[in-house]
Amino acid sequence: MKKLIFTLLLSTLFLSVTAQDNFKKGYIILLSGKQIDGSINYKGDIQSSNICVFKNNDGKIIRYKPGEIKAYRYQSEGYYVSKFVKENNEIKQLFVRYLVKGEKSAYFLRNNSGYHFLLEFSKDTVTVIPYEVNTIWKNGNPYAQEPTAYKGYLRYYFKDQPSLQKQINKNGKPNFNYIIKLTKKYNQLTCGNSCYTVYYKQPSIKFSIEPRVEVVFGRLFDPDVVTEIGGSLYLRLPRAGERWAIRTGLLNLSVINKNSFYFSEIFKIPLRIQYTFTNNKLIQPRLDLGFDLYTYKFAPAVIYFTGSAGFLIELTNKLYLNLGAETIIHSATLEGDFFIGYSIVSGVYIKL
Repeated sequence: MKKLIFTLLLSTLFLSVTAQDNFKKGYIILLSGKQIDGSINYKGDIQSSNICVFKNNDGKIIRYKPGEIKAYRYQSEGYYVSKFVKENNEIKQLFVRYLVKGEKSAYFLRNNSGYHFLLEFSKDTVTVIPYEVNTIWKNGNPYAQEPTAYKGYLRYYFKDQPSLQKQINKNGKPNFNYIIKLTKKYNQLTCGNSCYTVYYKQPSIKFSIEPRVEVVFGRLFDPDVVTEIGGSLYLRLPRAGERWAIRTGLLNLSVINKNSFYFSEIFKIPLRIQYTFTNNKLIQPRLDLGFDLYTYKFAPAVIYFTGSAGFLIELTNKLYLNLGAETIIHSATLEGDFFIGYSIVSGVYIKL
């Protein structure tokens, strides 16, 4: 139990480490319209709406709030513009991200309550499309009532293209694909294919793979030393800010003792939630927590709670060296409150 407490404290300390910078090439547009090239610190969608941390080509870092510059754009990420944002009866100035720019434009904003789509009914002011599911009661039972107010906003925004009204009336919950498709269609009907630009093309999931080796020590296989050889598959979640990923994979356990080395018929399948700290160009600390399923040929499968901490070292923009350590914390299917083992991890992390 003492070791468990120590590991949890260590994990808490790790999470409290100050996030590192993550500058990516881009540019800002001043209020005068002048464009200045440099790099911009990427902090995910939520923080990107409140601040632009810009580093010019001389290495000077300047922080811009909404209204202090017209816009900023990452070379390979998003295009943010300063707008007054109207939601309910409140108006505040924020950076909002372009979905489509054209005769009619669409934007989105992410805050602590989720994603919000915005329409530009007046110059420099964008309005949040309302979408809130209400609960109604019938015969003592709660039911979710799907909202329809957002359709009125869309019908009014695109009112000068009557052919879109039927499509708006039929649509269900608004999402990225629908808002982009609808805005594209309006601009195509209004002024052709050359009068608009789609700036949001980010997929909801990106993938990475990692050939890896883990060397296990401790009471799980003591006195033998076990290596776990295989690979991991990462499902990265860009819309969660590029920091979160789901990790799975398959590893085979091989056993090393005084007399032999052999591959066993034991396999490990991890299922973890991983968090990568805002990374600099070289070192990217990360932490994961979840379950590992061990399958045996002649015995029932066993599930363990497992956590790991480590870091990536960037070799190229797609290739990283992974170094870390794991701890099997507790069995989810066997009795006992004890540590099972520890492992040292090394792998080659590849972004696809």
